[in-house]
Amino acid sequence: PVPIKRLEITDVAGEDMDKLETMDLYSKQVAEADLIIFLVDPLQIKQVRVALAGKPLPQEGGADPFNVLRNLGELIQRNQERLNPNQKYAVVISKFDGIEDLSATPDNHMSGTITPGLAVTRDPMTNTEATFDKLADIQDNARVHNEALAILERLRAGDFVTLVKNKLPSAQYFVVSALGHSSYNDRMDSAGISSFRISDPIRWAASTAVT
Repeated sequence: PVPIKRLEITDVAGEDMDKLETMDLYSKQVAEADLIIFLVDPLQIKQVRVALAGKPLPQEGGADPFNVLRNLGELIQRNQERLNPNQKYAVVISKFDGIEDLSATPDNHMSGTITPGLAVTRDPMTNTEATFDKLADIQDNARVHNEALAILERLRAGDFVTLVKNKLPSAQYFVVSALGHSSYNDRMDSAGISSFRISDPIRWAASTAVT
């Protein structure tokens, strides 16, 4: 019993979003979408990689998040006349397990950032008391939003946050992980490989939709 009758997802490769010419091919979808999810790997942001130089990082590659965000902002501006008036924006920090791993690693400026008391460390929708008719926990979303912003600032990604404010001023921040929580040395988290909070953006958008 949820207010979603049909779900259509357009998954655009980051490389197609790196240039405005190729991104313009998706102008119709961008204009009509109820929700635009901007998925960003924080460990691919240049300033973050510089700040964490010498620490284990994923191989550099893919589209520049700054270019993609600027292009998205330009495309939204170009399509103002036909833009969905109820459109929402979610900035989603991916690979959160990697950030947890950095926090658990000593001798870097992220050490100790992620503590058990934070909202980003738990998923209320997996609680046994969660009900099917409760699509999202809005208060929890607000806490995650503020904590995600603080994490990005701690990662020294302030320039990216500023650009989001300029291009997507009403954006809501989320954290997700396809694998779940980080492993510990050679031991997998007790939850195993289980996705973490990946439905949050869609739940949030649907629960706050104008009916």
